Amino acid sequence: MSEHRRPNLLEELTQQAYLSDYPPAGERSEVRAKWWVSSIIVATILTLLITVGLTSTRTLAVSQQTQRFALIDRVRAQENSVNELAATNAADRVKIKVESQAQLAESQTGRTLLVALAQARVAAGVTSVTSRGLCITLGQASESTSLTDRDLQGVVNMVWRNGAFAVAINNERLTSRSAIRSAGGAILVGYRPISMPYRICAVSKKPLVPDSFSVLLSHLRSKNGVESQVVVQTVTLPAAQMPK
Repeated sequence: MSEHRRPNLLEELTQQAYLSDYPPAGERSEVRAKWWVSSIIVATILTLLITVGLTSTRTLAVSQQTQRFALIDRVRAQENSVNELAATNAADRVKIKVESQAQLAESQTGRTLLVALAQARVAAGVTSVTSRGLCITLGQASESTSLTDRDLQGVVNMVWRNGAFAVAINNERLTSRSAIRSAGGAILVGYRPISMPYRICAVSKKPLVPDSFSVLLSHLRSKNGVESQVVVQTVTLPAAQMPK
C-alpha cells in the first residue's frame, strides 16, 4: 500500500513561480477588444458633448452680440434725438429772448425793465460779465501750507462785503446756490473740486481796494502759511454752470 507523497513547501513555491499572471491568449484578446469598444464609445460621447457645448456657446455668443449691437443702435438713436431736441430748444430760447427784448425796447418802461433784467441775470450768475475788478491768488508757500473750506469762505465773504456783485473761484462762478465745502482733502465749489492755487476774482460797482484784504491775508499767512497776491485788473467771469 503506497503512501501519497505530499509536496513540501519548496516544491509548492517553485510550481507557483512558473504559473503565469496573465490570462490565456484568447481571454486577453477578448479583454482587449472590449477595452477598445469602451474607449471608442467614451471618446464618441465626449466628442458629442464637446461639439454640442461649443455649438451652444457659439450660438449664445452670436445672440448676445446681436442684442448688444441692437442696444447700441437704440442708445445712439436716442442720443441723436435728445441732441436735436436740445438744439431746437436752444434756438427757440434765443428767438424768445430776441423777440421779448425787441418788444420791451419799444417803451421806456420796457427799457427800464431790460436794464433791471440784465442786472438780475448778472447777479444770478446766468450770464458772463467783464469789468474792472480784482483777483486774489492764494498759493502754497511750503509743503506745510494748508487752507480749509472755512478759510476760503472767509476770503469770499470779505469780497462780498466790499461790494462785489459777481465772484468766481478758479473760474467757477458763485451764485446764491453755490457752496464751498470740503470732501476729504479737497475743496469743492458748487460740488466741483478745485485745487491750489485758489484764484478768487470779483467785480464791483465801486473799486475794490487791495488794502481791504491785508489783515485777513496776513492772518492766513501766519496761521496756515498761505502765500497771497492781490491784483487789480479787468476781469471776465464766466456764467455759472446751472444744474440740469
